[in-house]
Amino acid sequence: MKIRPLPRPSRPKWGEVDLAESIKRLPADYCWQLLNGLSAELNDHITTGLRGDLLSIARNRDVKGYHGLDDLYGLQCMNHWGRPEPGNPAVVRLLVSVIRKHESMELVSKKDRYTACLTAVRQLDEGLAVSPRESWSTDRVFNSMKQILKQVLGPAPDLEMIAEGSRHGPGSSSTISYKDRSSYFKYERWPYAVSPRAKALLVDVIKLDERWVGSLEDAYRERYKIPKWAILNRTAFWDNVVDPQHTFNRVTSVPKDGRKDRPIAIEPAGNIFLQLGVGRIIRERLRSAGIDLDKQQDRNRRAALLASKHGKLFTIDLSNASDTVSLEFVRSMVPSDWFELLYSLRSPNGEFPDGSGWRYAKISSMGNGFTFELETVLFWCLSKAISDCFGHRSDVSLAFGDDMVGMSYLYNHHCIYLREAGFQPNLDKSFVHGRAAESCGIDAFDGVDIRPIFLKHLPRSVLGLYNDRNRLNRWWLRHLGERLPARLDSFFLRFFRGEVLLGPDSDNEFDTYMHAGRFPEGVRFRSITRRTAERPAKDVRFRKLMHTLRSCTGEGGQFLVAEVSERRASVIERVVVGETGYS
Repeated sequence: MKIRPLPRPSRPKWGEVDLAESIKRLPADYCWQLLNGLSAELNDHITTGLRGDLLSIARNRDVKGYHGLDDLYGLQCMNHWGRPEPGNPAVVRLLVSVIRKHESMELVSKKDRYTACLTAVRQLDEGLAVSPRESWSTDRVFNSMKQILKQVLGPAPDLEMIAEGSRHGPGSSSTISYKDRSSYFKYERWPYAVSPRAKALLVDVIKLDERWVGSLEDAYRERYKIPKWAILNRTAFWDNVVDPQHTFNRVTSVPKDGRKDRPIAIEPAGNIFLQLGVGRIIRERLRSAGIDLDKQQDRNRRAALLASKHGKLFTIDLSNASDTVSLEFVRSMVPSDWFELLYSLRSPNGEFPDGSGWRYAKISSMGNGFTFELETVLFWCLSKAISDCFGHRSDVSLAFGDDMVGMSYLYNHHCIYLREAGFQPNLDKSFVHGRAAESCGIDAFDGVDIRPIFLKHLPRSVLGLYNDRNRLNRWWLRHLGERLPARLDSFFLRFFRGEVLLGPDSDNEFDTYMHAGRFPEGVRFRSITRRTAERPAKDVRFRKLMHTLRSCTGEGGQFLVAEVSERRASVIERVVVGETGYS
């Protein structure tokens, strides 16, 4: 369903919702009770053995045992299923995965996961090549890769091209907290943090926008009490506006599941600004070569479905890809003008929360604004070079980040050359010659996407309950062709306080009302919307840049900074304006 709010004059306000008081207190074993309910409803779709395993694990609240089910019934195991199979593949995947990433399914404590993650980051970096390997200059595959990279990337971009794509990212930076992540604060809070090698480029980019320069000059005069008629010392001005002392990014982690964390690095705001501009240029060069990253994810997914159907394609995923792209490998492969640009914009050092740090042997981290695009172009060009040398130029070669798809007969070649380049194929998530495949977030089996849903958080408000229930309902419709059973609906309904809001099915909106089927066009329904508090962006010199500069959108009104309320929400009336089928 395509839905939209009614026009403002026709939108009556139905009331407010206190999110903290919108649901009853959930039991500590909420996810186990839900697993029991799912197992009971899907009992006929699985074998007695799996049914018994699930019953025993849920009864004993066996977190380790549940995590272990993935080793027995995971996607890789499906390639080796005997007869009879454990059940409907989509149902099996759901039951053994639905709460595997849930915050209550902690197998390793947060502290231990965090410590292990940061330790692994440094160990990985220390294991990277610090000098070029001989094969990088002598092997015909790597020589072919260099030529393809040169053709794809073309000449390094000039200043105007970088400035055109440069923008502030949506997250925090090494000097600006997540709360203040709006672009307004990233423009308003100077001196701008940047690494030493990137200072000159950042200054040149700022100079190209007269409004930005004028805003900085006015703020600079005000801060240092310099009369408007006085001539500014330009050297002192730029030395005070741009701070090039940030030689590091801050290394931290985010949860992956109950067993391990995923590392990220938070860059200086000035570096991210420029990195995103360079990333956009690489993205445009890739599009000209036939890899459109805005659509490539769907191409990889379709290829994975074909791979699981006829076995002519492989899918490869790499372990810790962004942490293993060594500086020396990039120096050896990409054109020298491009390397100098990438090198100047990276953070040369990493710093842990305790203040300790080290010098990077990798080109960039996850969190760098061009990491994803750089990974894509490197892996795609390597795959193309392997096909040129050992296969045929018409062979399928696809890449989206570190998700690669290619011809099955070249799978071993890819593994060999990826390892030679310093990467490690993740054999648990790589597939060749089987009924299963995985790429870009789909789990393919016999040509069908059987990706389960992952419930990750204990609902803390009515929004969380709607989300859990609606996502399960959508899974039921897609894989079993019917709506969520009444007994599971009853499980969720007993935790609501007050009225349950009903609305049309949706493929992308899950946490604002309960999906209740197809609604005819023109039908009105009610849903919850998070209230947005708006902080005034006080400095007129910088607030005017929020939307008009670098095409920043979605961060508040022209003179306001949006902040979503954690507690207050409103109930509004909406209308159905059209229908779409299930995706």
